[in-house]
Amino acid sequence: MPFVTHPKRLSDVIHGEITDFDFCRTTETLISGQNLEMGTVLGMITASGKLTRIDLAASDGSESVYGVLLRDTDASGGDEKCVVLERGPALVLEGGLVFNDGATDANKTTIKTALLGKNIRVKAAV
Repeated sequence: MPFVTHPKRLSDVIHGEITDFDFCRTTETLISGQNLEMGTVLGMITASGKLTRIDLAASDGSESVYGVLLRDTDASGGDEKCVVLERGPALVLEGGLVFNDGATDANKTTIKTALLGKNIRVKAAV
């Protein structure tokens, strides 16, 4: 019997959050030039106030965790609105998070600690 794969669903990322979604989620602007997958960890560029994939080596604000992208968002042709899990209480699944290519275990620990500081707990895979 062939295997069936399905696209990533929100339940692959979020394991639980309070029932008032407006408290945990926000609509922001993803800066142009990116096509990001749901679950991508984001930072905010201070000068523009726009979101981008987190870059721990940056010094423009995007090195700090802002939140987790909750929908695939294609901003390759220009800035796009996006929905972000910005604060908790919430529980996300580690396997649903998208880190930068080449992110080390230490980088991931730093990001997960920063998410915890926003009251977003990362649940490890079992």
